[in-house]
Amino acid sequence: GKSVILVTHDLLESRSFDRIVVMEKGHVVEQGTHEELMKRRGQYHALYQHQVKQNRVKLEKVCAVTG
Repeated sequence: GKSVILVTHDLLESRSFDRIVVMEKGHVVEQGTHEELMKRRGQYHALYQHQVKQNRVKLEKVCAVTG
């Protein structure tokens, strides 16, 4: 087997990861799969929803300019 540790702030890419570890100030505050963390509605959920909203706003601006 092979393990890869990837540090990212792009949570939209994390959906396919086997395990996600959420850290705050050097401490693990949550861990699990995307589905597990979304069900818990903790920090990961809040950050993920924020990124989804930000990407939607960016897309709407691009569509408004090009549409």
